Amino acid sequence: MTNRTVMILAFAAAVLFALAGILSLANGSTGTGTLNLVAAALFVVVGVIRLRGGRRGGRGGDGPPRR
Repeated sequence: MTNRTVMILAFAAAVLFALAGILSLANGSTGTGTLNLVAAALFVVVGVIRLRGGRRGGRGGDGPPRR
């Protein structure tokens, strides 16, 4: 998957989690709302890392360096 695809999916997930968090908070469920907002923030971080050209997923650093 390209960085752009991962970025778009991450931001879409962040929007959905943020919406769920806001609705949960509005309904009085502070624990669930907070967890959803934290998940949204993590997806935003992933999207920003990919937007800035984060390295592709792989084997975690073992093996020969890429060219």
